[in-house]
Amino acid sequence: MEQQSRGRWATTPTGDDNLDVDEITRLFQEGAREVVAAHLAAGRPVYYGDDNGKLFMWMPDGRRFEYRRWVDGSPEIVREVRD
Repeated sequence: MEQQSRGRWATTPTGDDNLDVDEITRLFQEGAREVVAAHLAAGRPVYYGDDNGKLFMWMPDGRRFEYRRWVDGSPEIVREVRD
């Protein structure tokens, strides 16, 4: 679905031009937080990367690790990340 931007407002393919970009962003972030929380609650880790290309694993018990993947795809923990 292509979305055209006009200033801080967006028009969807259905022609709805009353969508504030900040509101769309807020709704997306809210949904993402809910999905991450459900994933962790189910006992599964969440994998993500930062803007510098580093990979992280957030464990259901709250610990976070930086990791890397070898050519064969196997992961290696680099360090535990402490906030």
